[in-house]
Amino acid sequence: MRGRDHGIPSYNKWRHFCGMETVGSFDQMTAQVSDENVRKVLSANYPSPDDLDLYIGGMVEDPVIGGLVGPTLACIISDQFKRTRDGDRQVLDKL
Repeated sequence: MRGRDHGIPSYNKWRHFCGMETVGSFDQMTAQVSDENVRKVLSANYPSPDDLDLYIGGMVEDPVIGGLVGPTLACIISDQFKRTRDGDRQVLDKL
């Protein structure tokens, strides 16, 4: 099942949410995806980065320094941890 079938916004929309530049073409993704072959496969399977599912786009990004995921997924994971911490009044008792 694709993310968009469940109403999950596209890769570019999540990048915008995270305060990052959106990409207009797969050729512009060199900062996020250093492997040219991966960018070619993406461009062969998606009309534009606006059509790219979050999961696919996030998984092919180069990882952030010291991390296992790229900047988009790191942003989403960080945001979720902050929301969990801020939404749980007893979180400090659990640390």
